[in-house]
Amino acid sequence: MSAASVDPRQVLLVDDFEKYVHPGQKAQWLQVEHFDHPYSSADSGLAKMLETLAARI
Repeated sequence: MSAASVDPRQVLLVDDFEKYVHPGQKAQWLQVEHFDHPYSSADSGLAKMLETLAARI
């Protein structure tokens, strides 16, 4: 499937900052835990999001 044939409503958007999410994309937005430099080695936000994504597809 090419990117041109993907329905944008079927795309999930992962971000940690709501301000960057277009109002028309809120339904597809999955908020990941905030992360910022310096990155902690104990950060588990990505692993949690991968679980969330796996449950959604």
